[in-house]
Amino acid sequence: MQIGGRKIIELTPFLNKESNIPLYMQLVDFIKQEILSGNIRPGEKLPSKRKLAEYLGLSINTIQSAYEQLTAESYAESRPRKGIFVADFKNDLLPETVLFHQQLHEKAGQENEQIKIDFNSDT
Repeated sequence: MQIGGRKIIELTPFLNKESNIPLYMQLVDFIKQEILSGNIRPGEKLPSKRKLAEYLGLSINTIQSAYEQLTAESYAESRPRKGIFVADFKNDLLPETVLFHQQLHEKAGQENEQIKIDFNSDT
C-alpha cells in the first residue's frame, strides 16, 4: 500500500491472546521474522503506534513495548518526530544473519533437491 509516494507496511500477525507469551513479544517475534525474511526491508517505516494498535485491536502500550524491544535489539530505530524505522544493518554484525535467512528463504522456494545431514553419532 502506498500513501503519498511512501510505502506503508501492512502487518497482519496472528496473535494468540491465550498464550503464555506476552502479546508484545509475539508481535516482536513476528516483526523480526518479517525483517529476517526480507519482507520488511531496512529503512522502511513501521506503522504508527496508534494505527497499528487500532488495526490489531491492542493497546498503544503493547505496541510501544514491542517497538521498544525491537529498538533495544537493534532491529529498529526511532527517529524523533518521524517514527520507527527498520534499522540499516550495513555496519552491524546482523547482516550476515539477515543475509543467511534471506538466502534460506529464497532457496526454499527454488530448490528441489533435499539437503541430507547425518546426525548419527556412530562414526
